[in-house]
Amino acid sequence: MGNRTLSSKASAEGWLVDESAILDHAESPYHRGRAPNASCAHTERNAACGDWVRLELVLEADGRVQQAWFDGGGCLISQAAASILCQAVEGKTIGELRELTAQQVLDWLEIPLTPRRMQCGLLTFKVLKTMVYGLDPAANVEPRWRRE
Repeated sequence: MGNRTLSSKASAEGWLVDESAILDHAESPYHRGRAPNASCAHTERNAACGDWVRLELVLEADGRVQQAWFDGGGCLISQAAASILCQAVEGKTIGELRELTAQQVLDWLEIPLTPRRMQCGLLTFKVLKTMVYGLDPAANVEPRWRRE
């Protein structure tokens, strides 16, 4: 379990983990609401449970994420995961977002999830991937003066 701290709380899987990080994001989400002057946005709904997430990114001219915002509804896992993802992707380039894996996002959550709950934990990841692959590939190119 890496450097996770054990607590007396049992997860749905019966593992003992410190769930404080995900609970903090559920209670006080990071950048929940609408982005000022969003460069791109996408919304997805989990058809199995009804959870939904809208992700909005404010991009700098070089394609780096300046701000990430979300709105949505659903279970604690889907909404906390959206908050965690928003905080984690700020400062990353579109290219880095395209290389992001589902496992990295699950690792950010710091709690084990059943396969059914992984749909909740990865909903915002799905929204992000759909959005970044729909962007103009030129947004991934650094300005020539930065390559030197």
